[in-house]
Amino acid sequence: MSSTTDSVVLALTLYFLYRGWSQGLLRTLIGPIALLLGCVMAVIYYSQNHNIMMAFAISIVAPIILNLLLSFVLAVWQKMVNADKPVSPVSRAWGAGLCALWGGIHLLLIIVLIALIPSNASWIESVRQDIFDSGTYSLVDQWAKHLIPKKSIDIRAISQTLKDPGQIQRLQSSAEYQAVRDDKTIQTLLTDEEIVRDIRDKNFTRLMANPKMQAVIKDPELVKKILDMNVKIMEQKAQPGEDQK
Repeated sequence: MSSTTDSVVLALTLYFLYRGWSQGLLRTLIGPIALLLGCVMAVIYYSQNHNIMMAFAISIVAPIILNLLLSFVLAVWQKMVNADKPVSPVSRAWGAGLCALWGGIHLLLIIVLIALIPSNASWIESVRQDIFDSGTYSLVDQWAKHLIPKKSIDIRAISQTLKDPGQIQRLQSSAEYQAVRDDKTIQTLLTDEEIVRDIRDKNFTRLMANPKMQAVIKDPELVKKILDMNVKIMEQKAQPGEDQK
């Protein structure tokens, strides 16, 4: 049975194809180029100043400004050089394909974000379940090698569970917790005085800039272990503790 998510994805894919076909390759390239340049600017700024919030702001604002600027320059250039020349079929075909790919990437990121958003509102749960039941999400999950958990990360549930000694004891005996605890990368982090100090001082900007922390983020197997442990914590929250039985 087709889900609403699959229908929306199909409709938007057709729209992206039409938009790319009507604009041609050059106009379609503006979006990806603007985003790439904006991200490069943000990375350069962060490498020099280590201000993650400002770098994040640059990565958002710069592509918007560059998109407007490049669109204006292209419009002026086309008006001066080839005002009456129609867009060629080859340019239209490339534009359609690129726009569908570019728009599809954004769409899939939005779908994953909605699926993992930490909210228990009934309408979000309904949308989330439709996403999980869709063929689109199934393909994304296979492509991501099942790194995306089929449950949103509820920060409040995790926080409450970690305050309950009984829940902590149950968590420590789980296979998911032991897999994270026994991981050599995690063991190295926990013996690093600089990382422990940054965690204690809640210096998250410096913590995320640490090469050892960046290595954790780039390790897909370790990321999956951590996500599995988070899901286990939420499952425990949904179950009554032994002292409540």
